[in-house]
Amino acid sequence: MERKEKDNPEWWIKLGEVSEGPFSISQLRSDSRITPDTLVWKKGFVKWVPIRQVEELAEVFTDPSEQHAPLGKIRVNPRDDELVIDTPKDPFDFFYWLILAVIIISYVLYQFYWI
Repeated sequence: MERKEKDNPEWWIKLGEVSEGPFSISQLRSDSRITPDTLVWKKGFVKWVPIRQVEELAEVFTDPSEQHAPLGKIRVNPRDDELVIDTPKDPFDFFYWLILAVIIISYVLYQFYWI
């Protein structure tokens, strides 16, 4: 039987000066010692990074019953240590600006019509 990717023990953690592992994502989720600042590493990473900066491990601190989308994610590219912040766009922002533009245009046309 093939394992799910998140049950693949590939993550090492560093607690103080001691490294332990490998752990799967589900094991990391259930370990009470793990915090968002716990350093993690896996094959291919250049250095140890805090869990909060690893996109793959975002689910470690989320409740599986929560189905809403996160407000933004921070990812670290382990090859070149590039920090990337993904912030999703709110689709309603466009409609707010559209409504504001319609109100302004209506006001301007109203002023010219009654002059």
